[in-house]
Order: sequence, then C-alpha cells, then structure tokens
Amino acid sequence: MVERKRLDKNGNTKEAGHGKGGGRPPHVVTDKSKTIVHTMASLGFTQEDIAFKLKISVDTLVKYYPEEIESGRIDANMQIAGKLYQKAKQGDTTCMLFWLKTRARWKENHDNEDKNVNVTIHGGLPE
Repeated sequence: MVERKRLDKNGNTKEAGHGKGGGRPPHVVTDKSKTIVHTMASLGFTQEDIAFKLKISVDTLVKYYPEEIESGRIDANMQIAGKLYQKAKQGDTTCMLFWLKTRARWKENHDNEDKNVNVTIHGGLPE
C-alpha cells in the first residue's frame, strides 16, 4: 500500500486526509441561507435544486437544514389546503369533489352500470 504524504504550511510532511486543510471548508448556516431553503422548499423545489442554489451537496443540505426543508413543505401545503377548503365551503364543485376524493376517500364508482350492452345494427355497415 502506498502511503500518501503532504506538506503542511511549514513544509513538514503529514499524512493525507488528516488534520485541517483537506476538502471543502465546513458549511456555515446563515439566516439568509435558512430563508432560501425554507422558501424554495415551500415552492416545491427539489432538494437537488436547493443544494445547487446554495452550492452544497444534498447530504449537507439535509444535515444542516432539516427544519427549513420540512417546515417549508408543510407551510406550503397548509396554505394551499386552506384555500382549497375555503373554495369548497363556498360551493366550488371541483374543489368539493377533490376534497371528498382525497380526504374522505370517495371514489367514482361505475359498478352499477349495465355491462352487457346489446347493439343492433339495422341496414348493415357502409362499405
């Protein structure tokens, strides 16, 4: 096995991968980055898109911003659900049906339809 060595700032050798100086600097969470993550998550952006915007990996995003990711998603769903609910209460039939299908587990049921249909053709088919 080949042992890799590198030089520190004083010119002394040290093993690669140990100590400071290797890889990316640690990520610093700021109020601005928290706002960006929360806003993008609430608008439905993927974690990949959010990480790209912040110039970090998805693993780093998930590690440092779990609260912003979840609360952004939940806040958006809460706002949209509230508007849907209000429109349904105001009589919007489409919203009412959507609500009942998704929340009350209603479904369109076509079991009562006659499945045996007899067709009679008079005069034959045109050629």
